Amino acid sequence: MNNLIISALGVVKEDVNKSLEIMGYGVLAIFIVIALLIIIVALMQYIEKKGAERRAQPDYVSPGDKSRAKLDELKEKMRSKKEKPAESQSDEVPPTDGDNPQ
Repeated sequence: MNNLIISALGVVKEDVNKSLEIMGYGVLAIFIVIALLIIIVALMQYIEKKGAERRAQPDYVSPGDKSRAKLDELKEKMRSKKEKPAESQSDEVPPTDGDNPQ
């Protein structure tokens, strides 16, 4: 009987050790994920701080304003391209009666 109990405890002890090993990997993975989250949050705070410093400068132009300015330039170029052919046609001198013998 004693041998049976001792052998049963040996099997249980191996199972418990295996379970603790698996649990240890899980806990390690959780710590790694938490560490990554801490690093990401710290990096985001650093980037936001630098952005606030940049926006506080007097010569700062926001990316949206830059995009609007470029879009306005492109629109102006397109308008000028559309207007140039019309201007070149209006610059032509219509033929006079002297040029057309009838």
